Amino acid sequence: MWGSLWWYLVQFLPFCISCLQVVSSSSSLNSSFQSGKLCSSEDSFALLYFKNTISINTSASSHCNNYAVSYPKTYSWKQGSDCCSWDGVTCDRFTGHVTALDLSSSRLLGTVEVNSSLFLLRNLKKLNLACNDFQGSRMSSKFGQFTYLIHLNLSSSSFSGLVPVEISQLSKLVSVDLSNNTLKLEQPNFVKFLLNLTEVRDLVLDFVDMSLVAPGSLMNLSSSLISLSLRHNYLQGEFPNEVLHLPFLQNLILSENIGLTGTFPVSNWSSPLRLFNLSFTSFSGKLPDTISNLLNLNVLDLAFCNFEGLVPASFWNLTRITSLVLTSNHFTGQIPASLSNLGRLTDLYLRHNKFSGQFPDVFRNLRKVKYLDLSQNNFSGQLPLSAFNLTQLSSLDFSDNQFVGQFPSKVSGLSYLTKLRLFNNFLNGTIPPWLFTLPSLEILGLGNNNFTGFLDQSHALAGSLKYFLLDHNEIQGPIPNSIFKLVNLTFLDLSSNNLSGVLNIDMFSKLKNLKSVYLSHNNLLSLASHNNVSFSLPKLVDFRCSSCNITEFPSFLKASENLKFLDLSNNSIPGRITRAESKLWLNLFHLNLSTNLLTSFEQIPSTSLEHLDLHSNLLEGPLVPLPPSIWCFSAANNKLTGEIPSSFCEFNSVGYIDLSNNRLTGMIPQCLASYGELSVLDLRLNNFYGSIPQTFSRSYRLASLNLNGNQLVGPLPPSLANCSSLQVLNVGNNRIEDGFPHWLATLPDLQILILRSNRFHGPINDSRTRIPFPKLRILDISHNSFTGLLPTTYFENFQAMMQGENDRHALEVMGDGIHQDHMTLTMEEIEIKFEEIPTSVKALVLSNNQFRGKIPEAALGKLKGLRFLDFSHNNLKGHVPSSLANLMMLEVLDLSSNKLDGGIPLQLANLEYLRVLNLSHNQLVGPIPQGRQFDMFTNISYIGNLGLCGRPLSINCSNNGDNTWFDWKIIMAGYGTGAVIGLSIGYIVFSTGKPQWCVSMIEGKQLKRGTRLDLKRRRN
Repeated sequence: MWGSLWWYLVQFLPFCISCLQVVSSSSSLNSSFQSGKLCSSEDSFALLYFKNTISINTSASSHCNNYAVSYPKTYSWKQGSDCCSWDGVTCDRFTGHVTALDLSSSRLLGTVEVNSSLFLLRNLKKLNLACNDFQGSRMSSKFGQFTYLIHLNLSSSSFSGLVPVEISQLSKLVSVDLSNNTLKLEQPNFVKFLLNLTEVRDLVLDFVDMSLVAPGSLMNLSSSLISLSLRHNYLQGEFPNEVLHLPFLQNLILSENIGLTGTFPVSNWSSPLRLFNLSFTSFSGKLPDTISNLLNLNVLDLAFCNFEGLVPASFWNLTRITSLVLTSNHFTGQIPASLSNLGRLTDLYLRHNKFSGQFPDVFRNLRKVKYLDLSQNNFSGQLPLSAFNLTQLSSLDFSDNQFVGQFPSKVSGLSYLTKLRLFNNFLNGTIPPWLFTLPSLEILGLGNNNFTGFLDQSHALAGSLKYFLLDHNEIQGPIPNSIFKLVNLTFLDLSSNNLSGVLNIDMFSKLKNLKSVYLSHNNLLSLASHNNVSFSLPKLVDFRCSSCNITEFPSFLKASENLKFLDLSNNSIPGRITRAESKLWLNLFHLNLSTNLLTSFEQIPSTSLEHLDLHSNLLEGPLVPLPPSIWCFSAANNKLTGEIPSSFCEFNSVGYIDLSNNRLTGMIPQCLASYGELSVLDLRLNNFYGSIPQTFSRSYRLASLNLNGNQLVGPLPPSLANCSSLQVLNVGNNRIEDGFPHWLATLPDLQILILRSNRFHGPINDSRTRIPFPKLRILDISHNSFTGLLPTTYFENFQAMMQGENDRHALEVMGDGIHQDHMTLTMEEIEIKFEEIPTSVKALVLSNNQFRGKIPEAALGKLKGLRFLDFSHNNLKGHVPSSLANLMMLEVLDLSSNKLDGGIPLQLANLEYLRVLNLSHNQLVGPIPQGRQFDMFTNISYIGNLGLCGRPLSINCSNNGDNTWFDWKIIMAGYGTGAVIGLSIGYIVFSTGKPQWCVSMIEGKQLKRGTRLDLKRRRN
């Protein structure tokens, strides 16, 4: 046997030697390859030619996150050297052809044209051109020639245009990244792309325009898909749940597609899912219990979607979650203690939902949390104090909740905490010293709480603090000197506290980084300044010190050239602002010097000024010219004289003008009716004469027009009907002569119409509008010469007056935060001045006209939101409507000086809010209702009605309703005597002119008010 074996070995020995020679030759070949001798000359030429068409620019890769490691790889590409040894180039070990080209972050600048030599590299398997600047180059169809390509990355390289259909020919692609360009995919190309690329595992198309792609086509995705990112693609429509069933899917990003809708499947989730980002989409519905099947989930981001309902209890068993973002949805219910199961959690964002109840104090088990945001919910109960012992914590935000309690007396750790925001809660107690010693703290927001006590004076504050907000608390005492050593401080807000003492302005001299200072509304704090200030705050942009007991203008502000917002209102700054001072504020945008003692303003500062508030000073003389940039201007409540200057016709885009309560005269410029952006024009209580501007354009955004208390004549301009946004029209107390402006009935938003004390006349005819004055809630046309019947048709359509039975105590007022509408509601019994008008006020004042006929019972009884009703001093007949008892919100009812007859409806005694009643000087008979509100009314409410009896009158009512002859003898005797006295007084009055004291006594003006009405406190 051994002999035979030996014979075979001898026979094959030459063959073995030959094999060894081949192996040796192969080894030599490989060695030669590794030394760079087998580079393909064609590929080398193509690469060098490509290099020569592209330049190097240091900023070409600066838009990428990895810019720090970017470098120009093509610097190593030298002619005569082996291309396989160049940076970014990989070759096939046998053929020498280039198979991989990685030029990512190479600072390349230029274009990739259709004839680029890059497309000669036909053997490429990997191509990475990410993070360069190819200047909007079109993505060429020749990319489809790389038929061996497995990996393609063109992200963040400024490619543009349509993604060519030829890309679908690259059937071997495993990963594709076309993100962060200005590319576009259309439906046919995308469908073909998905159908042919069956091997794709990773697909990234962020910021590719897919607005014409139907989301349903995503059902054609490869079943092998592991990662899909479709961020900001303009996708619209419903997302197919089938994608969530893909068996290997681990990463799914669909964020920033606001038009993309969908709901979660109730079963068959892709259980390998690790990252799931739906933020800024329109996904909605509830989280199903089956979401707990995602046992591998690490990141869940549902921010800014429309999810609602409870978070399933089983959800809190997903123990691998590290980042949970539920911001800005509609989730409700409580957060359970089982949150403590998520021990790997680093990011927890529950901001802006409807979570409620006490938040569990579970942070002892969540040691890895770095970012914690519970803000803008309805959490209540004690502040979860264990959060203050999270040693890795970087940001904590519990703001805008209802937390109560105090800070812990001491903490451990928090050395990494940079942001602490607790504002808008009900926290109390003192501010602990340790807060100001945290070494990394940059933002400290504690505003709008109930903190008390003094700020610690002894501890040095952490120098890292940049934002310190402690506004709207009850902090008292002086401002600590240590605050003014925070050299990095940018924003300081101590407004609306009880701070006291004298703050020397020199204390700010070291805060060179300071941009915003808010010290307003500390009534015991005084700001001291002097004229020899030698410092400036070069970065100061915003300085607000309203109600700070300032008695002279802070001189350091005059050198603050970057100042844009300045509020020194409600102080005692006297004198004038000179032209020289005004020239220092070249960049000023907002200036509020209202409620001071200023007497003149020589020149308006800054040609860029948009907001200027000078109301309630002692300004005299004419208006100074305003810059064209002005958008909001108020000089109300001064002593200004003269006419409105021509500069008021040169504004670029004015939105608000208030010149009320001055001594201005002249005609109202026509140009004020041509500013399309003007929303408020308040010229009341001046001496303007002539007619109202006649041409109000259709583009006019006017919301409030108040011309009350001038000397205007002529008719109302019909062009006011063009002001479709008009809410308030007040032309009372002028000399306007016109019929009722029925054409205003078409205005959809008109809420207040005041025509009182003019020369309006004639009957109020029905409007042709189907629903006239749909939002009107205050109508005052008193003291005119209207005739005919009461406007029943209008009463039947005053929809706003029919509503609001339950909004008596509503706090909402008219206005937009810049302007508050003013109104004086005058009736025979009362005068009510509204410095701001609650939306709950609803009034119908038609007194002192010549209306006749009956009061429409059915129509009036529907106006259940009315609080003030005055039909006095007309010629109305008939009964007092019993339907008035339906007006349960009624506070003032005046039907005096008419010819009403019959009895007083007993049901009126049920009007529980009625405070003023005047039925005097009619022909009413019978008993006066007793009980409830009627017990507070005196004789003056009923005088001049011979047939009334019962309290408070001295005439008793008999059981059968007839008064005794003795009662009537006394009455007639009294009236006889009264007639003689009355005739005598009348002769004196009309001979000498009616004295005001006599008018007040006879007309019974019982109540004049200078503040907003609160009839609950009215005298008995």
